[in-house]
Amino acid sequence: MHKFNYGFLKNEYLPSSVVRYVLDIGSVSREETHRLGEYPKTFERLRLKAAVASVKASNAIEHIVTTDRRITELVNGARPQTHDEEEIAGYSVALNEVHTGYEKLPFSEKTIRRLHETMYSKSNRLIGGMYKAEDNLILQYDARGNASVRFRPVPAEDCQFCMNQLVLAYTDARQNGIPDLVLIPCVILDFLCIHPFSDGNGRVSRLLSLLLYYRAGFDIGKYISIENEILENRDYYYEALHESSKGWNENENNYVPFINFCIYILSSCYNKLNRLFLDSAGNRGSKALRIESLIEKTLVPVSKEEICRQLPDISTATVQSTLSRLIKEGKIVKTGTYRNARYSRGGAQN
Repeated sequence: MHKFNYGFLKNEYLPSSVVRYVLDIGSVSREETHRLGEYPKTFERLRLKAAVASVKASNAIEHIVTTDRRITELVNGARPQTHDEEEIAGYSVALNEVHTGYEKLPFSEKTIRRLHETMYSKSNRLIGGMYKAEDNLILQYDARGNASVRFRPVPAEDCQFCMNQLVLAYTDARQNGIPDLVLIPCVILDFLCIHPFSDGNGRVSRLLSLLLYYRAGFDIGKYISIENEILENRDYYYEALHESSKGWNENENNYVPFINFCIYILSSCYNKLNRLFLDSAGNRGSKALRIESLIEKTLVPVSKEEICRQLPDISTATVQSTLSRLIKEGKIVKTGTYRNARYSRGGAQN
């Protein structure tokens, strides 16, 4: 049986690229918090849009679909009319519970069961909140439609014990200072390998991801849909999940592929948020003000080449002279030299 212990998650276990991205995401997250205080209306618009996108994407991954109009209506409380709409409406309620009440939802079996039960609260399926009663399999199909076993989750009789061990291992890892951004992917992978419910495990795993990120101080999923990023990278998701689950039952699996995937998704969300601010900064005012506004709104240090690409109507010479002036005035800071030079607002932490 798999042993749940995350003590191996030390820096020496992880590739240097993963460690670097973890540090970068932590820095960008602090900048996002600063932006939230400055542009509350912008973030509120993003929040409303992300809620609909998340409900649509997380269900679409499981081939549960309806029209965009109906998804918006269901998110706003409309009565579901089909089986798929019942599933979508239930997920919307559970997602909102995570968004608004994450501080009161500790990572526990009670919370996990509650989220699953809420997901099925709009359906007449009597499985909400109950662990599987029978063993289940994760299948894959070849081009001819022939099925084969891709993974054997934990047997039903061991499910309760393993879920208890998962929660205890997570709690112990946090108490011992394991970084959240490498711990959370491992917990989610283990949850998916346990596969504790007869249905809905994938959607619950995405709700748990958001919950754990929020509780760790990373609330990007409230403004940019993490679920939609996963949907857009579905092949990468299944590949990483497959690679990291090999040998799981024998305690011989490698978590790094799934850690890499989760960090990639989180980084993509922060980059998308940054691009939205750059777009809004590049569309108004004089040339010099547009350059200054772009740097002021960027969440991460930006290069001169990136500024020129974002503002194609402004010459390179104008960009360079404006950058020089803003540095002298102390409005922006420069790090690096030549082609590696990056610019950020004055006093920004890099």
